[in-house]
Amino acid sequence: MKPSRLWDGVILVVLGVYLLGVNQGWFDSGTILLVARNFWPVLLMVLGASLILKGKGPSFWVVLLAFVVVFASGTLNIAARWLGFNQHVRVLPRSAAVSQFYREIPKQQGVEEASVDISFSAGRLTISGGHSALVQARLDFIERQPEWNVVQSGTKAAITAKQSSSDSTPIDGGYDWSFELSHDTTYDIHVKAGACSADIDLSRVRLRLLELSTGASSVKIKFPEEQHMKANISTGAASLELIVPRSVGLRINTTNALLRPTLERQGLRRDGDSYYSEDFNTSGSKLEIDLAAGVSSVRISR
Repeated sequence: MKPSRLWDGVILVVLGVYLLGVNQGWFDSGTILLVARNFWPVLLMVLGASLILKGKGPSFWVVLLAFVVVFASGTLNIAARWLGFNQHVRVLPRSAAVSQFYREIPKQQGVEEASVDISFSAGRLTISGGHSALVQARLDFIERQPEWNVVQSGTKAAITAKQSSSDSTPIDGGYDWSFELSHDTTYDIHVKAGACSADIDLSRVRLRLLELSTGASSVKIKFPEEQHMKANISTGAASLELIVPRSVGLRINTTNALLRPTLERQGLRRDGDSYYSEDFNTSGSKLEIDLAAGVSSVRISR
């Protein structure tokens, strides 16, 4: 059989299975489109690999694996239905009715520090500071309100915002989640998200710890001055911009050798898997970042 006919056959079979599954309601087409929207560059990588391996047996399996990845979310939905599980995040068009969950929580007297835990599937995330309240939140949802909990006791507070596991996700850009934090409270911020665009401006926040874990994403983080801070950042395929004031001593720990040229261009000295500014040990303000980045573009502005 000629290779061209083989590829034509593979494409037609996969397309036929996809259309049949959508028509029969076996899986959610929106889920597949969301995956394809965020990971379409993988197709270019696969096509390049196929050209390199042209004429060799492994090329067929490389391309076939790509199709499996793209359509994996749909087949998982099929299995879930056959097994009787129906707790999954469905994907709906943006035209679906999107509601907004709004809360503004005043700070109780005596509260000095707070932890903020944020968890959602995909969309746009904005965090800023300078508010008079402990937290002000505006959170999109479609069918089920986010899980929301605030506890204030003594000098500490805990804030939790989590997307409901039974809520849907709009395919066109996901949710818009926005948080404004107090200007006079020390925060530990924990964020776990899927594919997202995040604008995190902490220049007017008293930050002690930032933990950020995302999938394919575009992330911009602006750190404050005159504080001792720690950040743990883990991303998938991402565009990451870090804005660090020059008055802050900076140390970045990473095992990703691909980031070495970027970090050294910033004038950071290397010590094993650590890169640090000349004033890190003597500066009154310090920021230490543990960076685990996948296929990422990292930019540091000072």
